[in-house]
Amino acid sequence: MLALIDNPLPQVNFSTQILCYIFVTLPVVLRLVIWRELGRPFSIEDVTCFVAWV
Repeated sequence: MLALIDNPLPQVNFSTQILCYIFVTLPVVLRLVIWRELGRPFSIEDVTCFVAWV
């Protein structure tokens, strides 16, 4: 328990985490939707990027 108290890393606010998640997820999802609408298949990089952020 003492190791958790002495953690030198700053705590990130929960609302900041949610905002970062939204700002990063939105462009990734939009890119996947645009590629699908253009009739192009998803590449491995697109799917991997999306899964990594989810």
